[in-house]
Amino acid sequence: MDTNPTVVQAKRVKLDEIQCSDRLSNLPDAVLLCILALLPTRDAVATSILSKKWKHLWAFVPYLRLDEFEFHERSEFMDFLERALALRSVSSLKGLTLSCKVLDDASRINSLITRAISCNLQELSLSLFDTAQPYELPASVFRCQTLVEIQLKMSCTLKFPCSICLSSLTILSLESVTFMDDKSTSDLFSCPSLKELLIKKCYWKNLNLVSISAPKLKKLIILDGPARGRAVSNVCRVQIKGVNLKLFVYTGRLLNEYSFFGSSTKHARFYFHHIDDAGLDLVVKHEYNLLNGLSNVHRLAFSDGFLKDLACKGELLDRLPTFPNVTRLSVRRVISLNCRVLQMIFEKSPHLDRISFKRGPRMKISEVLDDLHSCYLARLKTIRIHTFHASVEDFFILGLLLKNCVVLKQISLRFTHDEMEIEDLERLRTLPRSSKGCGVTLFFSDNRVMEL
Repeated sequence: MDTNPTVVQAKRVKLDEIQCSDRLSNLPDAVLLCILALLPTRDAVATSILSKKWKHLWAFVPYLRLDEFEFHERSEFMDFLERALALRSVSSLKGLTLSCKVLDDASRINSLITRAISCNLQELSLSLFDTAQPYELPASVFRCQTLVEIQLKMSCTLKFPCSICLSSLTILSLESVTFMDDKSTSDLFSCPSLKELLIKKCYWKNLNLVSISAPKLKKLIILDGPARGRAVSNVCRVQIKGVNLKLFVYTGRLLNEYSFFGSSTKHARFYFHHIDDAGLDLVVKHEYNLLNGLSNVHRLAFSDGFLKDLACKGELLDRLPTFPNVTRLSVRRVISLNCRVLQMIFEKSPHLDRISFKRGPRMKISEVLDDLHSCYLARLKTIRIHTFHASVEDFFILGLLLKNCVVLKQISLRFTHDEMEIEDLERLRTLPRSSKGCGVTLFFSDNRVMEL
């Protein structure tokens, strides 16, 4: 019997590993599949060498996640991709995530996508690079009755089939795609079960009139990319028809014209990129048109770019629509309390009583708050300032708000550091408040909360 301590210890370690492996193998297949689903597909396949039980288990993992950049050679990746799909159980594949270059293998990749679609696929995520122009995915992708979610990230002109039938699709995400024609794009944006639509940094230059009319759509997010090099005259009209949105978000230059017809929106956020150029007249026109379509919102958020655009065309301020349902307003970046556009938003929103400043309101200490702004501030019940530095100017602004907001119930300040000087805390506690029941809550960067 070997009594060498080193050898004995090595044997114990090996025995422990075997016992641990046995305990893992004894788990129910459903549990093991959940574990394998957390691994990259390549690592999940590697478990097939552990034992007979593990040999084919990976083939029942419901999701395939394949990324070319995890392989040293492209040929190795393509061979692995083909084997992984060929060995799959037809009934077990729910989701495919594929990220790779296309190059000269378009037909090969498309045939593999078709194979995945034939497995009654529910979720498809494709990030394809170095593609031909235009690129055409298999028609089966756009006629699959089991697909619930599609994500496409493709820096190319994407040709959709003339007939699109995605009856189960609820989530659609498109990134960097250049749309090719009005009809197929409108058909894709109007699937009967669609609930969420994300259009990120896509290009509309080939389009004239597009309709978004998915009857169950609840979330519409459009994040336009840079408008450099785009002709101002090249405008696409986007008509949003018969939808009842919970959330509408737009970020970009607003060179396209967005119109709402028979639609409603609960919460709208738009962050316009202000640029002083020849297209300003067109952009402001589109902003007014969009606002008119969103006049029934309950919550409104916008950026300083929007305020700058409207300020440049002051003669249009009186034509702002009325927002009878708006109760909450959020302003991104810095804004002066004396901003005329902000005044008009208050005037047009009779029930507005909550406001959030993402970067904090601003005013020169020598500046006087005019009577109109004092009047509108008097309606506010809740104020949030997301960036509070405890500077002299910050305390000046805070003092104005506490003085003029006579029915204020709560003001929340997010401090930018972990600790605040004792004298600053004392100053916060002792600032005069016109509203006797007003509470002040201080949030620190380390997530601590203090009531003052």
